[in-house]
Amino acid sequence: MGNNGMFQKGITIIFGVAIVILYILHFTSKQPVKAPSGADIRHDASALRVQKIAYVDTDSLLSRYQMVKVMEGHLQQEGESMRRELERRERNLQQRARQYQQRIQNNEIGLEEAKQTEEALVQEQEALIQLQQEYSNRFADQSLILNQELVDTVQSFLGRYNKTKDFDFILARSQANNNILFANDTFDITMEVIEQLNIEYENKQDNQ
Repeated sequence: MGNNGMFQKGITIIFGVAIVILYILHFTSKQPVKAPSGADIRHDASALRVQKIAYVDTDSLLSRYQMVKVMEGHLQQEGESMRRELERRERNLQQRARQYQQRIQNNEIGLEEAKQTEEALVQEQEALIQLQQEYSNRFADQSLILNQELVDTVQSFLGRYNKTKDFDFILARSQANNNILFANDTFDITMEVIEQLNIEYENKQDNQ
């Protein structure tokens, strides 16, 4: 049936795609610059401000954020449970098919019973295929729910984080999907973000 690795593969895909682009935030808290009045029009130097930019390495975030590890653990456990159930049913179906073939070879079964047995085996195989699809859909749905929870958590944190940092942009950087060709390491806030995210997550777990 090709069940081995089906759910394990989904874990990597789900957490590797959407998370890479979820942190691009644009905070605009500055007042618009008003044009000066009077005949002597001058640019007010105080109105010109260099934008503050930072970035987060999402590869490090995914590997070090405790919430991600817990989510992956839940998905792995659920996927393993589904895989074991599918394999159990597949073994039972194969055993019944072998028994049926053995009875045919030994002339131990009549035409009517053989027809009924074959129909039952076909129905069981179709039910197994349907169950595999249901499990796959359920696994994907659970992965998306957890991913959205992760997105919401990180975005909410960065909104609070930026109230004191006052960045104009917080960008995402990763090895797989990287639109940032060069970035000065002084703009890297990854470890600070991860540390504070883990503190918040641990405090939340302690209060539950």
